[in-house]
Formats: sequence, C-alpha cells, structure tokens
Amino acid sequence: MLIPSGWLHCVYTPKNTLVVGGNFLTDWNVATQWKLVEIEEATKVPKKFRFPHLKRLSWC
Repeated sequence: MLIPSGWLHCVYTPKNTLVVGGNFLTDWNVATQWKLVEIEEATKVPKKFRFPHLKRLSWC
C-alpha cells in the first residue's frame, strides 16, 4: 500500500503483528512534504514521529 504525503493514516492490529514499512519521497510529493515539515515544526511534533533525517537527505 502506498500512502501519499499529507494523508493521515493509522494501523490497527488486534493481534501481535510484525509490520515492515518505509518512507520515500519523489518529485511528485516533495512540495507537500515540505509543507508538512513546516506544520510539524510549528506545532512542535517530537522528532521521533517525523521523517528521519529529511533535511540532510534532501540536500545530498
């Protein structure tokens, strides 16, 4: 399942479950992702809930 940037989602697992997931960005959704970064910073979302190392990866 692919979930575009900006789409809220949650996962319900009624039993113990192993979940494998990941994050990726393309030129199709990077503008939306930067808007979300601004919202996360303005609302002080803890870093553990943000896209890991986004700024460093974006400018490599």
